[in-house]
Amino acid sequence: MSDDRARFGEQQRELAAMTPAQRYSKQGMALAAEIDRAIAQHGRSWAGRVADLVDAYDFKRGELVKVVVRGDKLPQIAKELFGLAPIAHLDLAPPLAFDRVVAVPELAKLVSFQVNRARAAFGDREAMQLAQCKHAASWRWIGLWGNAITRAGVEALAASPYLERVVYLGLVDNPCDATPYVLDDEGAQTVQQPAIAIELERTFGARPWLTGPAAGAPWPPDRYAV
Repeated sequence: MSDDRARFGEQQRELAAMTPAQRYSKQGMALAAEIDRAIAQHGRSWAGRVADLVDAYDFKRGELVKVVVRGDKLPQIAKELFGLAPIAHLDLAPPLAFDRVVAVPELAKLVSFQVNRARAAFGDREAMQLAQCKHAASWRWIGLWGNAITRAGVEALAASPYLERVVYLGLVDNPCDATPYVLDDEGAQTVQQPAIAIELERTFGARPWLTGPAAGAPWPPDRYAV
């Protein structure tokens, strides 16, 4: 590992350890700017072959751990891609070809997964396919904002034996949204569950993503820290 890459990793770990207030301090913002410059200068070479395979990539704590990939491309490249880097976070871009995506065994290496603003391309059928995906059992964070999931799809997600340990499953801006939210009244925070979330937990049992955060915990949680 080069000196530049080693220093970059140290800087990212230092930034990750900062509190939000520290990150917005003069020192924190200077560190973030230095990290951005390092990525602009060296990111492509550090990513290597991964950069050729994906639409975008990101580093955390010095490692290439997140990629953005088209769904129709993922099944073709997954074996090579996941063999090149410790990828734990995936954003799926259209075209989704989701019926093929859920059959990719490398999904079991993920911690977080996201499909945002796909609208009608991710509806109840895709939610049900995800609910039946055994490779999703390792996932802890799922973002499905701005899609077309109705109650039938949300019920399938809640019933899934593979998603029982998911900490956060964001459904904001779907026709059916079971995502808990936090109200802040002059520093006093209370967790609010939509009626559908309460009903689903009565039917299928407790699910962290339906219950919401413990007192004082960040919500939504950081996908890189779950």
